[in-house]
Amino acid sequence: MPILRSFLPWFVFFILSGMDHAWIGAFAAVICYILVFGKKVGHLKVLDSCSISFFLISGVLMLFWHPIWFIKHLDYLANGFLAMVILYTVLNKKPFTLEYARETTPKESWSSPHFYKVNVILSMVWFFYFALSLPFIYLSDTVSPWFRVGQGLLAVLAVVITELFPRWYTKKL
Repeated sequence: MPILRSFLPWFVFFILSGMDHAWIGAFAAVICYILVFGKKVGHLKVLDSCSISFFLISGVLMLFWHPIWFIKHLDYLANGFLAMVILYTVLNKKPFTLEYARETTPKESWSSPHFYKVNVILSMVWFFYFALSLPFIYLSDTVSPWFRVGQGLLAVLAVVITELFPRWYTKKL
C-alpha cells in the first residue's frame, strides 16, 4: 500500500514526539523520507513535499522558538496541517490519493470519472480522519488518555476503507 509509505515518517515523528523528543522526531521524519524515497526525493508527491516542509519548519521552530508551547500543541498542529493539505488537494480537484492510485491502476482508467470519484472519496476519508483526530486529541488531554484509542481506531478505519473501498466500488459498477 503505497500511501502508508508516505505516512511512515509521520509515525516516526509521532512516536518520538510522544517520548518528549519532538524536535528529534521532526528531523528523524525528514531522514526517514530520505531513506524511504532515496533518489526520488526530488520527485515527491504533494503530501510528501508538504510533510517534509512541515517537519523542517517545526523542527527549526522547536529548536529556536518556545519549544514547550510548540510541543504542547504539536498534535493539533500536525493533524490540522494534514487535514488542510488534504482538503486543499480535493478543492483543487487533484485529490492527493490520485498520485498513489496511478501507481497501481492502468493508465487507461485514469480519465474515468469513477477513478476520480473513488479518489475524492478516499481523500475525504483521510481528511475526516485528521479533522476528527483534533477533538480526540483534546479529549485525551482533558478527559482521559483513552480517547487516543478512539483516534487509533479511526486510523485503522481509514486504512481499511482505503484498502477495501476501491475494490468494492469497482465490483459495484
